[in-house]
Amino acid sequence: MVRRVALSKQTRIGLAAILLALLTLACFFAYNAFKTPASYEREVTLCKYEHSASFNYLVYLKPNSLYNETAITGKKFYFTKITDYIYVTFKYAFNIDKPADVYTECDVFAEISTDKWSKSYFLNRTISDSKLSIGMPIDLSFYMKEVEKIEKEIGVFSKEAKLRLIYNIYTQAKTEYGEIDERFAPMLTISLGNTFSISENSTKKVGSITRKEVFKREDVVNQRKFSFVAIALLSLALVAFLLLTKSKEDVNLKIKKYERWIVNIEKTPSGDFLPVSSFDDLIKVAGELGKPICKKDDVYYVIDTTTVYEWKEHSE
Repeated sequence: MVRRVALSKQTRIGLAAILLALLTLACFFAYNAFKTPASYEREVTLCKYEHSASFNYLVYLKPNSLYNETAITGKKFYFTKITDYIYVTFKYAFNIDKPADVYTECDVFAEISTDKWSKSYFLNRTISDSKLSIGMPIDLSFYMKEVEKIEKEIGVFSKEAKLRLIYNIYTQAKTEYGEIDERFAPMLTISLGNTFSISENSTKKVGSITRKEVFKREDVVNQRKFSFVAIALLSLALVAFLLLTKSKEDVNLKIKKYERWIVNIEKTPSGDFLPVSSFDDLIKVAGELGKPICKKDDVYYVIDTTTVYEWKEHSE
C-alpha cells in the first residue's frame, strides 16, 4: 500500500490550485491551437508574362516651304495640307519567363469616328509566333475624304473626327503550367482636321498563371502537440498529487472524533513496540482488542499485554 504524504491543508490546497491553474492554462492554449487552422491556402505564381507593343511613325511631307526634310516625327502636331502619308511601324512581343509554344494573330483595322458615328476598315492580318512587326502607309487624305462623304450623306457635321488604328492581337501560349489565351488591342489615334496629332495607348499588359497551394502552419502543429502533452502530464500530476497526499487536518478531525476513547498517560509504556501506519489502523486494533487508545505527547498507543501498538501523529 502506498503511503500518503500528510500536508497542511493550506499547502495541499495551494499546490493543487497551482496544478489546476497550469492545467487550465494548458487547456486554453490547446483550445487556441485547435481553433487556429493548421494549414492555409496561398496563391503561388507559376509563370509571368507580358504583352508589349510599340509604335514608330514617320510623317512624309509634300514639297513645302516650312520643312527641309521629307519626313518628320516627334512633333506635337502636324499640318494636314502638306502631309503626303504617314508610315506606321507596329511591333509586338509576347514575353514569358517559362518555355512556351506561342501563336499570335493580329488583325489591323482603321476606324474613323465622330461623336455621332463610326466606320471600320480592315487593313491587314498577320500570323506569327511570340513576336511580330507590321509596317504600312496610312493615306490620311483618304480617310478625311471618307468623313466628308459620310457627313454629306447623313447631313450631320461634327466639329471633330478621329482616325484610330486598332491592332487586335490574339495570343495563345501553351506551357507546362497551363494554356494562356488572351486578347490585346493597342491603338494609335490620329486627330483629323487642318492639323493633326498622334497618340498611342494600351501598349503593355501583364499577366500570370497561378494556382492555390496549401501550406502547413508548423507553429500551430507544434503548439497542438505541446499543449496535448502538457495537458496529459498536468492531469496525471494532479491526480497523483490528490491520491498520494492528504491533509493533516483529516487526521486531527479523526483524533477529535475519537478523543473520548483516548487516555492521556504520564510515561511511555514498555513492551514490544509494533508501529502501525495510520491512526485508522490504530483505531481498528483498539476496536478488535477492546482496549483504549493511550496518548503521550504526540504518540498514541494501544497496549495489549506485552505488545504495544504505536502510531506517531506526524508519521502519516
